[in-house]
Amino acid sequence: MVKLAALGVPFFACALDLFPAMMAAAIRKQDVGVRAARASIAAVSANREP
Repeated sequence: MVKLAALGVPFFACALDLFPAMMAAAIRKQDVGVRAARASIAAVSANREP
């Protein structure tokens, strides 16, 4: 997962009802972290040590 995120690939998990908006943000190359924060989803940076 961290390797994908390090490559700039959006990687996330969310409740099914939030998935369409999260996927739309990823496809539009929007900041998925901002979208996650608005939906109260915890986001983890690719730079975080495992």
